[in-house]
Amino acid sequence: MGLNKQDLYIYRKQYGVNLGAWFCAERWINDFLFTGEGSSELEAVSGNVKAHGIDKARENFEAHWKSWIGIEDFSYMKQHLVNSVRIPLGYWSLGNDELVKGTPFEPYAEVYRNSLHILCEKIQEAGSLSIGVLLDFHGVYGGGNCDGHSGTSSGKAEFYEKQEYQDRTVEAVKFLSSKIGQFENVIGIQVINEPIWGQYDVLANFYQKARSVVPSYLPVYIGDGWDKDHWVNWVNDHESEGFYVVDHHSYFCFGGELCHAPPKLITRRLDTGEEYGKTKLSNIVIGEWSCTLSQESWSQTKLHDKRRRDFGEAQLNQYLNYCGGCFFWTYKFLHGKGGDWDFRSVVEDKVINYPPPPPTENKAMPALLEQSRDQNFGGHCYYWDQKQHDHPYEHDLYVKGWNQAWEDYIEFLQHGAMIGFPRAWTQKRMTSISSASAWEYRDGMNAAWLHLERMGFLNPFRHP
Repeated sequence: MGLNKQDLYIYRKQYGVNLGAWFCAERWINDFLFTGEGSSELEAVSGNVKAHGIDKARENFEAHWKSWIGIEDFSYMKQHLVNSVRIPLGYWSLGNDELVKGTPFEPYAEVYRNSLHILCEKIQEAGSLSIGVLLDFHGVYGGGNCDGHSGTSSGKAEFYEKQEYQDRTVEAVKFLSSKIGQFENVIGIQVINEPIWGQYDVLANFYQKARSVVPSYLPVYIGDGWDKDHWVNWVNDHESEGFYVVDHHSYFCFGGELCHAPPKLITRRLDTGEEYGKTKLSNIVIGEWSCTLSQESWSQTKLHDKRRRDFGEAQLNQYLNYCGGCFFWTYKFLHGKGGDWDFRSVVEDKVINYPPPPPTENKAMPALLEQSRDQNFGGHCYYWDQKQHDHPYEHDLYVKGWNQAWEDYIEFLQHGAMIGFPRAWTQKRMTSISSASAWEYRDGMNAAWLHLERMGFLNPFRHP
């Protein structure tokens, strides 16, 4: 089983950026669609229809969807080594009357008649430049959180209170899944954005239902509800069910113990690796992050430019070393530049730069890695033979798995990428092993990933 293009899109380390305020309105980023007060998608569409009528409102929205992000933007991203984008959307974005029936968006269904068609055109446009697309349900039924970017300004997160809202969101996920199968550059569907903290049972049930309606090859991205470690452990425990990826958002300007700390201290804390060291080799991405700090933090340094660059570099180093990738929030703003929220600004100011892939001249397994393989293989055989000496093991599968990890690591590099989700890739590889001892292949492959990580091979900044 070789590495096909779809595998490359899905399993590589994601160097990403969010395309905010496109199919889910956020006034602070782009106010083009707003005619009155309010800042949410619902207020944008209701105000537009009230001011211009349904037909003109549809024309306005379609003009925005077609023009906000174009081929020149994707070209800019590719030039700066972005290989994936995260597109926030809502259940209203799918152009299906049944999906908005009985919701606040029902009166405006006609405005969204062609939204999914335009979205698909844009997915294809991104694919023409080998950019992957993560489709993110910012807006779920009832609201996944109390913020306006969930679609309304109701200030309520009722998704968790009604099974109907959860089931309808699963139906929306299923519908979207049925429409994107032809695009090899879709890298996943995120089924909820920034769920509120503490809803463990509701979310676990919802995630499993959503997983069941998404094609098995496509990962389901899940919001971590501000409890990263819990959901990383949950995904690791449920990896046999299918491919899940935890979406964690990392901000230092909204709260927490470092919100008002000096930039130098925040950077030092990041450099320790203590926040993400536990997630190594797990299926996790930083779905949103920025270089923004609070005014109180910035007031505690006179070396603004240096601290800004140090902070950006420290974040990228952590996110790309310990996670499957990251998506900067956000790509651009309508009016001028958006400072440290603006990808183009921080790139042009050389605050952050995604790293190029390491060279691939040497395809042979390093002697130190071979030595580790042989030592681990000996320990593996001794342990299991002592545990049950007459069991018909197939210990050679352990070595086969280890060697396969190295070969796949090299093949990703040859395609200009680094592997981002090694545990999930191991699960995929296991499907080709028809043996009761396939677990030995899995253990060998995962042991190889662990040693590759320890030796720095999976870190794009500190590659040997």
